[in-house]
Amino acid sequence: MGKPFLIVDHLEKPTWELSKETKNIGQYTCFKATFSRPVTNQIFDSESDSLVEVIEDRLVTAWYTIDIPLAHGPSEYWGLPGLILEISDGKSTILCSKVVLNPEKGIAIEAPKKGKRVSQIEFDQIQEEKTQEMMERFQSSNRRDDNNKVKIRIGG
Repeated sequence: MGKPFLIVDHLEKPTWELSKETKNIGQYTCFKATFSRPVTNQIFDSESDSLVEVIEDRLVTAWYTIDIPLAHGPSEYWGLPGLILEISDGKSTILCSKVVLNPEKGIAIEAPKKGKRVSQIEFDQIQEEKTQEMMERFQSSNRRDDNNKVKIRIGG
């Protein structure tokens, strides 16, 4: 897209269901937590010959350790009584393979200041529009013959 954006938004806290089930990840004992979230998918409907939006519940499973009492995790997942070391949403899994704790060194993380201020939803819409524009430009720049075949000419 070319220009910087500053996404200012908040994360919804998932309604976690805590379990007593445990497993080890590295040297840490982790506890299982789950929640269900609605996900909108597009599927092709052959009867109407179009894409149809379908809302499905997706089970998210997290494994967190109370040995590191930080309520954080990857992506938008947070709010448990310990650091999330593994998260799976049924489509992908993120696993923390190494934790390096160095409490003697203070790390100052500064929030970015440059960029157009937008919410995550606004950014997603802009990104979708720009992707669509790019696809339309690409399609209109292709040379097509009478049979709608794409011709690619190299060197002239």
